[in-house]
Amino acid sequence: MYTAVIPREEWVNFFNSFSCEHHGWLVSMEIFTDEIGAQVEAKNMPLAGIAVDIKGSGANNILITVGEKAGAQVTHTIRSPKQVCLERSNGGCDESLQIESVSGEQTLLRFCGAD
Repeated sequence: MYTAVIPREEWVNFFNSFSCEHHGWLVSMEIFTDEIGAQVEAKNMPLAGIAVDIKGSGANNILITVGEKAGAQVTHTIRSPKQVCLERSNGGCDESLQIESVSGEQTLLRFCGAD
């Protein structure tokens, strides 16, 4: 397994492409913070998409949405993200996506079947 760090200047194109390629894939989303520890936000839900909200020179946000229907969707916002890492198997299959914010919060998106 290897980890690819996605440079900040590539985030918009990366997530646009990533969302198209992985739309509908079943994922689990976990949030890790010092205050609350590990929390499961979603389990075995289809990926709807990931978007980057650019605010000029201000703080950016990354939004991850899972679920098929508007009423059954979960959207998690990562405020002021500082690093995006994609873990791939030695065979080149995407296993997980990890996003760390400036505050230290870590969001882990795992592809089901890759657990």
